[in-house]
Amino acid sequence: MGRVNYGMVMAAYWLARMKMNKSPNRLVLLSLLAVFGMCVTALSVASDKIKIEGQRKGISAALIDQGDYYNLPNGQAIRFFRKKDIYVVTKKATNANRGIATMQRYKAQFGDRVEIVTGHQLGGLDVVRINNQPLANAKRSFNITPHMLKSLDSSTQSIMPVFTTEHGQADLLLLPKVTIELNSTANDASALAKLSQKYGLSLVRKLKLSANVYSMAFNNSRIDPSRQFSKVRQIGRESFVEWAEPQFYVKPIKQEFTPNDSLIGQQWNLIDPGFRGSRCDTDCDANNAWDIGNVDGVGAVTGSGMVIAVVDDGVELDHPDLIDNIW
Repeated sequence: MGRVNYGMVMAAYWLARMKMNKSPNRLVLLSLLAVFGMCVTALSVASDKIKIEGQRKGISAALIDQGDYYNLPNGQAIRFFRKKDIYVVTKKATNANRGIATMQRYKAQFGDRVEIVTGHQLGGLDVVRINNQPLANAKRSFNITPHMLKSLDSSTQSIMPVFTTEHGQADLLLLPKVTIELNSTANDASALAKLSQKYGLSLVRKLKLSANVYSMAFNNSRIDPSRQFSKVRQIGRESFVEWAEPQFYVKPIKQEFTPNDSLIGQQWNLIDPGFRGSRCDTDCDANNAWDIGNVDGVGAVTGSGMVIAVVDDGVELDHPDLIDNIW
């Protein structure tokens, strides 16, 4: 359902008031009002687009291209950009709960030049922004580096850059892992042994329901990101490898699909927020099914081609949702 647009309402109101008067001055005013209404509509739509894009982009930051990419089997390059001065602080397994103490140390040492970032798309991970802008009235200034942050706390495993896609639509943490599909003619055991020795990898597991797709981890868990991308590209060019892709960590973004049915608020069996005093969520969670694949309309679940048998005591044959589909 679209929202009320007050620019168009105003234009419609004055059009109705003056429809009987066709003087040149009134006609000019009518034209201006119509243009005003359309402008408000355009601004309103643009505002919505900005809000949606902002949600997708996650952390707001300048993007830096350091040549980080991997190749698809057809040779297409999938590029990634780093978010300037944005880093993920990962903890050693035995110190996973010391994030708050680490952030306090950063504040004590660097003050407001190290900012804790919230509202990112990396779940419960600690994310910081380094401010290396020159300080006002400062006699001496220095740049804060990720190495300086790491050296402050022995519980820190690594300080890693935050990546995003070339469209800037996610906050991504590059994991020291690679997913590899071997080609159908490869001897899996021999191929995995070669990869392990040549690229410093260890087998993590074989992916379920796959014939020859494996997850492997770099033995150096703090491998430089650019070097990791380079190794992934080299792995993908091996004669016995079908494709190779780096692995990322990202928290899934919840995007709720809202149907355009004006009566959706009364259909408690589909979505029940407590309709007419009923117990909240006593429904079939249909909205969760609608959300599947419904990002930007790509791969949306439409039910096209599905046949549903209605087992009930009656059907409203001329119902708007059924009249063109029932047989």
